[in-house]
Amino acid sequence: MGKLRSLLRRRRKSKATTSSGEATEPTSPEAAAVATQEELELVFRKFDSNGNGKISSSELGAIFESLGHADVPPQ
Repeated sequence: MGKLRSLLRRRRKSKATTSSGEATEPTSPEAAAVATQEELELVFRKFDSNGNGKISSSELGAIFESLGHADVPPQ
């Protein structure tokens, strides 16, 4: 279970800084949307273990198994 949690744990983002060294957040909705999309793509790539652009049933099963859910046979 800890494996999946470590994958999903939010990383501290390195924030942009001003010339005085103060941290700044994205200033526009577009910049925030790009940051969100990049984060979602990163999480998706971690779940897509074979890198084919899809999360297969076996990859999804591995995710649930790491969360402690019982394996359910396909119907």
